[in-house]
Amino acid sequence: FVDRLLILITIYIVYQFSSSSLINIAFIYNAIPFTMLLATTIYVFSLKYCYLRPSVKLYKPSALKIIWKLGVSFFLIQLSGIVLHSTDNVIISRIFTPEDVVPYRLVLRYYSIVLTIGTALIYPLWSSFSDAHKKNDIPWIRKGLRKGVLVSYVLIAVLIILYFLRPFVFSIWVGAMDVPASLPIVSLLYTAISLFAYPYIMYINSIGKVKLQSYMYLIGAAVNIPLSILLSR
Repeated sequence: FVDRLLILITIYIVYQFSSSSLINIAFIYNAIPFTMLLATTIYVFSLKYCYLRPSVKLYKPSALKIIWKLGVSFFLIQLSGIVLHSTDNVIISRIFTPEDVVPYRLVLRYYSIVLTIGTALIYPLWSSFSDAHKKNDIPWIRKGLRKGVLVSYVLIAVLIILYFLRPFVFSIWVGAMDVPASLPIVSLLYTAISLFAYPYIMYINSIGKVKLQSYMYLIGAAVNIPLSILLSR
């Protein structure tokens, strides 16, 4: 959330004091997250948690297999997610027109505000679930899941409110734009399902049981392109 806010403020300042440029916007979108991650890494491992700093002296070959196996699974999930979320723009621009990408991205961006809030609220459960699973504290895990699902329900209610506020917000945000009536509904359903699944995904990720999830993501990424083309024609 912080990096998105900084990006928005920086773009506004640049727009006010210099000529707008796609290169400038692309640079801001990439430079701010990179700078924040770099500064956070330096702060955490050099100042606050020096004892957690990676070192060659602490290398253990016996742990490599476990870390590699889990790391590959998370990598496949992230890679498949990139394919799922980035190929749609190309398909829309090729089958229809590049202008049709704008309302599609606009609606997804509109609802992504709630997804960002949901991630910020539910993501801390990851480490808590890991600790509770290690202690075999089943009651706390169930309690944590209930809290996560409750947060999801509240955010889904916010989504519904945003749906009805959509015409007003869009008129201020982008002015007059022709958005297909079904697009906001389908995007709302997608976002709501993602929010509902968040607590359970956090728990599955926290205990490292991600093999099935990586397989499902790979299947989804492989099916997404031909299915999107088929349904678009």
